[in-house]
Amino acid sequence: MREVKVAKVSLAIRELTVPGNELSRGDLVFIATAGVGRASHVGIYIGNGLFIHAPGANKTIRADSLSNRYFAQRFIGGRTYFRP
Repeated sequence: MREVKVAKVSLAIRELTVPGNELSRGDLVFIATAGVGRASHVGIYIGNGLFIHAPGANKTIRADSLSNRYFAQRFIGGRTYFRP
């Protein structure tokens, strides 16, 4: 398994390359939960408009839809780190 280290979320989003309609399984999705345009939350896209994420400290990892109003309004973009 290859390891990818990202010092800060803001560093990772400098090179956003995947619009929401072109996401592939395994792409990271960036969400602005703490302010407009500033990524403060990251999830992993699993296909069919869904991504997995930890919604908060001590909470269970879950799948949510990027079309959910909350996430759709805060979605910044995605980034592909791995391709088969």
